[in-house]
Amino acid sequence: MCVKNSIIAFSLLASMTCMAQAPIKDAPLTNQEVVKLCKLDLGDDVVVAKINQAKYVDFKLETGDLTSLKSQGVSKAVITAMLKRSTATAAEASSSSMVMGPYGGAVVTTSGGPTARLVAKDGEFDLRSIAGSPSQTWAYVTVLSFMDYPGLRADVRTKDHKPTFIVRSQQSPVGRYFLVKAEPNKKDQTRSVKMGRAGMFTSKSVTNPDKDWTVMFTAKEQSGGFWQITPQQDLEPGEYGIWFRDSELYDFGVD
Repeated sequence: MCVKNSIIAFSLLASMTCMAQAPIKDAPLTNQEVVKLCKLDLGDDVVVAKINQAKYVDFKLETGDLTSLKSQGVSKAVITAMLKRSTATAAEASSSSMVMGPYGGAVVTTSGGPTARLVAKDGEFDLRSIAGSPSQTWAYVTVLSFMDYPGLRADVRTKDHKPTFIVRSQQSPVGRYFLVKAEPNKKDQTRSVKMGRAGMFTSKSVTNPDKDWTVMFTAKEQSGGFWQITPQQDLEPGEYGIWFRDSELYDFGVD
């Protein structure tokens, strides 16, 4: 990953910095885990509370799945809670999302706004956007522009080095969404994305991320205005995000 301090000192990009492996946080609650909870004889109230408190769920609730749950001793009350939670999660993903104004100001929008979901071998995760703040640094005779995001690590993490993403877009996301690398800066506890291309006397596309900080992807249109984004290469361990206009970043990490 490109190192911001090296760019400032030498005005060139250094090799990617790998982060130590860490356990995945907030894995989704699944059918199998609900069955295990029920077999502990904790009572329906406890299991239902666990379902409602889970940050993410990945329930399979087709007719065959319901039959299997029932045969494994899952009660009607627990299955009903699973259905309600799964329905609520799907409705949230399709009807609302976090949208950031320029350099901050989070608001919730209804259908049609940008949204992003990470689909990996170790689970599916809704990505929440965070706002960026601009910064500039002189490097010799060149001004380097960055977008800085709070925190050194994203909350959502995966060990899958080639996940896919689902984004909402009425047009092709190519050139509108960017899969970007975000460099952690321990000094100010932020992650930075370099903007534009800066030479000794020129700068280009300062409103979009530097192409050296992006990962190329293919986009395939799905139904209902959604697109599937697939990286063209494996992602190295580190911090990343789906970058959208007005400095909005749907962040995640690869361990």
